[in-house]
Amino acid sequence: GDLHPSVLSALLHLKTLAQSEHPEQQAQAQYPLGTHIFEVKDRGAGRFPFVLADGTYRIQLSTPGKKLPMAYVQVSAEYLAHKGPVAVETELQALLAELGDLTGANMVSRIDLAADFSTPVLMDSWHRSAWVTRATEIHSYAKDQHFTGWTIGMGGVMGCRLYDKVQEIVNTGKAWVMNQWIPVGWKPEEEVWRLEFEFKRDFLK
Repeated sequence: GDLHPSVLSALLHLKTLAQSEHPEQQAQAQYPLGTHIFEVKDRGAGRFPFVLADGTYRIQLSTPGKKLPMAYVQVSAEYLAHKGPVAVETELQALLAELGDLTGANMVSRIDLAADFSTPVLMDSWHRSAWVTRATEIHSYAKDQHFTGWTIGMGGVMGCRLYDKVQEIVNTGKAWVMNQWIPVGWKPEEEVWRLEFEFKRDFLK
């Protein structure tokens, strides 16, 4: 699709405000959309000149007439877990319809599927050769002498991570994930590992 002319004009103005040296003008670079208030970034991303973000969605927008999708959107994992993918897609479709005329079909560029689990098994108790895979890239990681996980085949159309999720939360502050573990009996002293598969668009097609 293509952005509405009025939306394009507004985004050009707000991006200029975001690029200002004055904080009071930067603070005005906001775009209300549905129940969200997006920050308009001072620079684009790749071939998308406009970036809107609010912690739930990061929306990259193209200018009309380009051979690009009107929007490329990343959804936060926390919002997906809270709202669910079907509800997120419905809301996102409505938000984008306010920005422009939509044509064609949605395309998914990447899906991550994950399972969290606790186990007494040591996750570094086997050698790299134990992995049954056609991937050539197999790596193990540690921090401060503490084993943190494996990656297999990252960079290809399908990759796998097996990592210490609690340790990642300590480093990133994504404590909301723990709210999903508590109802099923997780105790704070227990380790939690995440097995995650990343599927890119070429695989999904």
